[in-house]
Amino acid sequence: MSHEVETMAYAGEVPWHGLGKKVDNGMTPEQMLKAAQLDWTVSKRPAFTTDKPDCWNIIDPTGEAGFLRCPDNHFLVRDSDNKVLSPCGESYVPFQNAEVMDFFKRFTEAGKMEMETAGSLKEGKDIWGLAKLTSKFSLPGNDEVGGYLLLNNSHQVGKAMTAMLTPIRVVCNNTLTLALERNQDRFRVLHLQMFDEEIQKAAEEALGLSTVQMTKFQEQSEF
Repeated sequence: MSHEVETMAYAGEVPWHGLGKKVDNGMTPEQMLKAAQLDWTVSKRPAFTTDKPDCWNIIDPTGEAGFLRCPDNHFLVRDSDNKVLSPCGESYVPFQNAEVMDFFKRFTEAGKMEMETAGSLKEGKDIWGLAKLTSKFSLPGNDEVGGYLLLNNSHQVGKAMTAMLTPIRVVCNNTLTLALERNQDRFRVLHLQMFDEEIQKAAEEALGLSTVQMTKFQEQSEF
């Protein structure tokens, strides 16, 4: 839904809901990150409770309650405003927005893709980046169909980072959900490891295989 959009930037056509900041074509991933106001970080912080069961407010006006560390429990917090995005465990590895957007860099620099949209959903709990493939095909009637590379990262426990090829232009939570539901060919990274060069290379190889799926999509559309 459009009301799920927290911040957003887009190139090209205005989204149906009219939200977000319009930017020029040819934005770099870093420029799109800033335009979409995604240039914030998250940190995993330790969780605490009080030593008195009836002291429900963490700000204890009486000063009588002590604080106990909750072993193996943390909170994922947005550093810019200290907003708690999700509880998480000791093994959870957060992925920064800049790391996710940087994945597009080698494709945009090679001229294979152009940044299309990026944004934050659900008050920062979900972020996405979308790059348009420069290659496309036409159906009878001059109906052009293009593909997009979608990266969806969640700052919530239980949701992996997902990279996939999709024909759907993501501009809100509805279209993000639609893209994720319709496409079974995706590369998922669990928040149990760093989103390092090795993982990114594996994602690239998997997405390279997805070009075959785009060819199949073209063949089915033309048929």
